Amino acid sequence: MTHLHFEKKGSGKKILITFHGFGQSAQAFEGLETFFPHYTFYHFDLFFHGKSQLHRDKEEVNQNLWKDLLTEFLEKEEIDRFDIMGFSMGGKFALMTTVLFPEKIDQITLLAPDGIKTNFWYSMSTQPKFFRNIFRYTVHHPKPFFRSIKFLQKVKLLHPSVVRFANSQMRSRRQRRQVYLSWVKFRNIKPRLALLASHINNHGIKVKFIIGLHDKIIPRENLQPLLKYLKSDPEIVLLDAGHHHLIASYIAHLHQIQKKS
Repeated sequence: MTHLHFEKKGSGKKILITFHGFGQSAQAFEGLETFFPHYTFYHFDLFFHGKSQLHRDKEEVNQNLWKDLLTEFLEKEEIDRFDIMGFSMGGKFALMTTVLFPEKIDQITLLAPDGIKTNFWYSMSTQPKFFRNIFRYTVHHPKPFFRSIKFLQKVKLLHPSVVRFANSQMRSRRQRRQVYLSWVKFRNIKPRLALLASHINNHGIKVKFIIGLHDKIIPRENLQPLLKYLKSDPEIVLLDAGHHHLIASYIAHLHQIQKKS
């Protein structure tokens, strides 16, 4: 049975829903309650992470399933309006949620969000069925993959930080399976940017980006395909961080602001 797990924290009057990145869980954003006491937080586990479960007969997570699940959640928790925060992979779920429920959202905060500019390797691995089959083969037979990674690094087609990311996230069979399922099953969670921007513009939704200056996985320039559609300039916070430690750097940033106030 499909089940979308969340952890509820805080007791503020406003609602903030968070979606974590790959390899994380609902606990990824813990600690934010200290800086935002006016919020009640709903930290979600995305599928193939934490305690959320996707029925094995479901082929993929698509827009219709996501809308049904969140509609059920919002009705059960009696939530009428809310803000969203998403990191990396969770960013595209935040964006899709904005497309589906624009009339209910006041602000979206995106930390190095996926879902704006599609990575070439992601497209190759997930869209043509032939390459999806190769990707699935890699779960159980990783040696060709790692040889390819070394070659691409040698000819300077991959930045060393991307190689480190691949090596750390594809080391074990469990990790490779998690990558495969997250990439393939989530491949149709990709909001149309013109429609997304239209909703943001028409509903006056505030947009805030948190970007790592040293992030080679989702760098600042990846925002441009969306920024060109927005009528109001979003707030952009640049932090001295890479991709993996961006949430921790953001919390440290909030701590420094708190100390100065």
